[in-house]
Amino acid sequence: MAIPLTTAEKQIRKDNAKRVTEMRKAAKETNTEYYKVRKAIEREKNARMRTVRGRTKARRTRDRLRAEVFAHYGGKCTCCGETRTEFLSIDHKDNDGAAHRKEIGETAHHLYAWAKKNGYPDRLQILCFNCNFTYGKLGYCPHMIEAGLISRNDAEHLRQNREVVRMVMHRRIEV
Repeated sequence: MAIPLTTAEKQIRKDNAKRVTEMRKAAKETNTEYYKVRKAIEREKNARMRTVRGRTKARRTRDRLRAEVFAHYGGKCTCCGETRTEFLSIDHKDNDGAAHRKEIGETAHHLYAWAKKNGYPDRLQILCFNCNFTYGKLGYCPHMIEAGLISRNDAEHLRQNREVVRMVMHRRIEV
């Protein structure tokens, strides 16, 4: 059982509470700059945390959309059959990727969203980065030679005429 306080003790506690409140108020007024800086630091820290959480959620959303688009287009490189998603990319069959990206947006996420929204059109395909790069650089993919779609002698000629390569690659014509 607690011992009851005398009237004098109660008054001392009340005075102390007033004094502490006054001291805090005076400290806040004299250290206004400190409190402003401290508050700004806390706001920035909280904003960073919200941004990190938002970025993580956006990354998961983009990854899900990418996986969905890749699954629809077969989930593997149409040239070599590579299935590791880290190596795969979306390719425009008609070699109009730059113009198309200017229309819909520069990032791959825009392309994935566009493909889904437009019912996964046939103008897109999946290629691994190796096939996509060598096709763009050389005008053909070495897998085409290995698969017997073109001969080594024709490879140099195909370098000069990339439209023919596109047609061969997409099985529109026989070589």
